[in-house]
Amino acid sequence: TMTALYEQTKTMTLLDEEVKTEGHIFFSRKSGSTRWQSTEGTIQQLDQKRYIAIFPDLKEVEIYPLKEKGSVLASLMGSPDTDELQKEFEIRLRSPAGERIELTLKPKTDFLKKRIQTARLLISPETYMIVGATVTEQNGDTIVIRFREMKINTGIPGQTFQLDLDSLRTKGYNIREHS
Repeated sequence: TMTALYEQTKTMTLLDEEVKTEGHIFFSRKSGSTRWQSTEGTIQQLDQKRYIAIFPDLKEVEIYPLKEKGSVLASLMGSPDTDELQKEFEIRLRSPAGERIELTLKPKTDFLKKRIQTARLLISPETYMIVGATVTEQNGDTIVIRFREMKINTGIPGQTFQLDLDSLRTKGYNIREHS
């Protein structure tokens, strides 16, 4: 298991604006689940079968099945699978002495080339944990994520990855399941 605080900045070139969010990330290798929970209440959760986004301010829930490309999305959202990364990306390693290790990922497949120009993962040379990531999308937008206060193998409460969609429905949330 892993928990951390995150800070994310998305720079949108077309609008010339930055959107910043922060919150907690929870990862369980055993269940293959990752949960991003922003301080504003938005939740993005990923498991091996689906991606769920909950937007409390809008009372909206979006559910997408992951299908065959789910593990790629999981790798980019905090659940890295090195075998999957090697299949889907050309990987270049840069490791200046005493500095963070940097993996630069260039998509190999058309599926990813439509969405991503490059992704960079920053890895701590002390812990070999991912401490940051930058994704540049095809339209030039960038997403920069930094992790801090990482805790490994401290346990995550069992209910962390449980979402009660029926409870959200009764609270008036619009739940859209995409195919």
